[in-house]
Amino acid sequence: MKNNTLSGSYYPKNPQIKHFFRIMRITLFLLMACVFSLYAGNSYSQNTRVSFAVDNVGLNKVLEEIESQTDYLFIYNSQINVNKLVTIKANKQTVSKVLDQILQNTGIEYKLEGSHIILEKKVEEVHNSSSAVQQQQTKKITGKVVDKTGEAIIGANVKIQGTDKGTITDLDGNFILEVAPKDVLVISYIGYLDTKVPIAGQKQIHVVLSEDNKMLDEVVVIGYGTTSTRKMASAVTAVKGEKLQDLPFNSVAASLAGRATGVIVQSSGGEPGSAPSISIRGGGAPVYVIDGVISDAWDFNTLNPNDIESLFNSKGCSISGCLRFTGCQWYCDGENQTGR
Repeated sequence: MKNNTLSGSYYPKNPQIKHFFRIMRITLFLLMACVFSLYAGNSYSQNTRVSFAVDNVGLNKVLEEIESQTDYLFIYNSQINVNKLVTIKANKQTVSKVLDQILQNTGIEYKLEGSHIILEKKVEEVHNSSSAVQQQQTKKITGKVVDKTGEAIIGANVKIQGTDKGTITDLDGNFILEVAPKDVLVISYIGYLDTKVPIAGQKQIHVVLSEDNKMLDEVVVIGYGTTSTRKMASAVTAVKGEKLQDLPFNSVAASLAGRATGVIVQSSGGEPGSAPSISIRGGGAPVYVIDGVISDAWDFNTLNPNDIESLFNSKGCSISGCLRFTGCQWYCDGENQTGR
């Protein structure tokens, strides 16, 4: 007669099932060990007591005192300000109670993990920090640039100070730009003084540029002598040599693109050593005058940008008074510089 024992009837004989039950037993054991460890840590914090008295000392000193009297170790990152001054007198108080007192109104909370106490920012503090960052986000502003007579200035440069981000004004002198609340706009135009305008919460900006009298009195060579730009009836465009320096171009002509009103710079094909061509809007090809000497495009393109002090484009009868040309010129004025 066979004796069917309980284990023989219910204990699985399949090796895979045996392995599965073995893993379940190990997992259950580890889970219970973790639960008991957390309970023991919480119980330890409630039963462990410390005694000390401090007056206006840094929070880090109090944490060090708790570590010296207990087995706890504090963990926190650089966002936690442990230099805040605290005052407390603890006489056989539990660690939890001491932490509740010294961390009150500091925006810091603690969490027990075994023998470690983790300090971190409260959830509302993190939310407030996120809100502050959102307030620094950019917004679009509109503006208008005019002269002292109220006439719109077309093509004025509007740039955020300290950055390469900017735009230019349209036919009505208006512009739109995305800025941050603390940005400062720098508005510039040839013949006018640069103007700085802080955003400071403004949504719409009205800028009046003042004439640069010094630039209006600069001497310009014309077809029949010299005069100042103030007295000239012809249109004059000036470009400072410092704006052409340190630009990634292999010729002066290429560096002028977009920097002189009415000057059109076109690529000549891109072959090695080739230079772009220059034309004056409404006037055809220019006449190049370098240090008072009529030159060709090759001489102009081989100039060293570091040796150029300023460039003038004069359109009209100022140059055609002595020569039968188109009435346009480029004059490179390099006073006190070599190879002007």
